[in-house]
Amino acid sequence: MVDKQANVLLLDSSNFNYYRNLQSFNYYGGQALSERILLTVPYDAHWFIAIDLGGESGHINSSVSVA
Repeated sequence: MVDKQANVLLLDSSNFNYYRNLQSFNYYGGQALSERILLTVPYDAHWFIAIDLGGESGHINSSVSVA
């Protein structure tokens, strides 16, 4: 069951570490306004996807595919 709208964040390694440590970070993406989100990787690096409810509790279903 899905009961919340989530933020989809595309983060490089440095920003993912900032995100995990609750520090200020930069990301690509944002609030998921539809079921399908298409993000373009802006440069060659190791990337992370974070599905974030903005501090709220809730249930979400997610999957990631790379094309």
